[in-house]
Amino acid sequence: MTSNQYKNCDSLVKSTISLADEKKNDSTATILACSPIRSRNYLPVKRSQLSDKKKPFEHLKPRSFIFCTIRIVILQGGQVMTTYLTDQIEYEMANEELIVQGEITAIEADERNEKWEENEWANRWKQFPRRAVTAFIRLQSATLIMRAYEYLASKMVTSRTLDKLTKDPFKSAKRKSDRYADNNDNNALMMVIGKKMFHT
Repeated sequence: MTSNQYKNCDSLVKSTISLADEKKNDSTATILACSPIRSRNYLPVKRSQLSDKKKPFEHLKPRSFIFCTIRIVILQGGQVMTTYLTDQIEYEMANEELIVQGEITAIEADERNEKWEENEWANRWKQFPRRAVTAFIRLQSATLIMRAYEYLASKMVTSRTLDKLTKDPFKSAKRKSDRYADNNDNNALMMVIGKKMFHT
């Protein structure tokens, strides 16, 4: 080591010692600086109470209203397709059994299948608008009733209890996952989150 390198190293050590002397009285900074695992658990960020609580008519805003409508249409359309395909498979299997028993021919089975598809496809999608509107009204009514219950609860219980009643389960689980993810493996993390959610 040359003399210049020795001087640089010596000055670095002295500056480190002086910095440590300045921070000697700050136990929190010392612990965090010397800890082998620096986790967010040492500095938890608590959310404000009632931050998950929705406003009474927030679900009727344009953005929420549009998302709700799109979700209803997709869900109801998926249900129509699922039931149609399930019933189609069952009908074709029944016709295959008739062919095996010799009651109808393969050509007759194909004709019956085509006729069934034409009739059922038109009939089921004809009922789709009514089903979608019914599901939409049910969802909006349930949301309004839930907001009414929240309003009544705000007049009867403390803000702490109301916060627990209106807490969003998905957001709460995500916050707990971010908070306890550093020092836990996947299985232990799921156990910790489950216990915290249960005691919430």
